[in-house]
Amino acid sequence: MSMPKVYLSCSPEEAEQLGYCPLTSEDVINNLLVSIAMEEMGVSHIINAIGENLQYVIDDPNGCNPSADEMIKMNEEIGEALEVLACLENSFVCKTNIALQLSGNEVSVPNFECECDYGD
Repeated sequence: MSMPKVYLSCSPEEAEQLGYCPLTSEDVINNLLVSIAMEEMGVSHIINAIGENLQYVIDDPNGCNPSADEMIKMNEEIGEALEVLACLENSFVCKTNIALQLSGNEVSVPNFECECDYGD
């Protein structure tokens, strides 16, 4: 996967002349939305990988038949992973609210309470 593009409102020549490129509020909003989209894409890949692993265990053509206890343990581990991803999604909601506020938009996306235990 390639690195995301950072959107700036000045030309490379202007940035070289000034020694930096001043960010406009539109630049900040665009870059914030791009970062949210990239993170969401990463989460979707993680969820897809979890699903593929589960499907492999269940439909293993080599005859791997997990016991009920193994399936319960796997289910618990998947549940824990999805809880962490749900907390991450909450941070995306916060970022979206920030982008909406910066854009002057009055719409607010609700924040969800999240109590994550990261294995402490």
